[in-house]
Amino acid sequence: MKIIEKSKSLDWDEFLSQPLYAFLASESQDGPCCSPVWFLWEDGKIWIISVKGDSFSKRVAQQPKSAISIIDWDRTSGKSIHAGFRGVANVHEFDSSRAERLLNKYLGNDKSKWNARFIDFQSNSENVFVCFAPEKVVLRDQSY
Repeated sequence: MKIIEKSKSLDWDEFLSQPLYAFLASESQDGPCCSPVWFLWEDGKIWIISVKGDSFSKRVAQQPKSAISIIDWDRTSGKSIHAGFRGVANVHEFDSSRAERLLNKYLGNDKSKWNARFIDFQSNSENVFVCFAPEKVVLRDQSY
């Protein structure tokens, strides 16, 4: 992974452990497409839950070169942190323990408070992971 720029004050793991939305951009038959996703930063990769055969996983399978943008913005404090990644995404087998770590990040550790759709869907045999391997990265603090 080539780091193009990294603000000295930022910690990769701390920033990427926050429950932020990522936006994965890739090419499709209809032109560029951008999908908002929840993600897990693990083993130097970005992991995203998907379903086998849906438009998102099909697009990634057909055109693995993609980009991801993650932004942490707070108007009140002026915080503005951006991570931009370019790399390759591939479809991988579903891993329920990894999925649970991802969902805990966004929904909390108390499953009794989760919406039922997040508990039920984990047993869906059509689930897959999209694994994004970054090749070039920019992590920039543009706060004011």
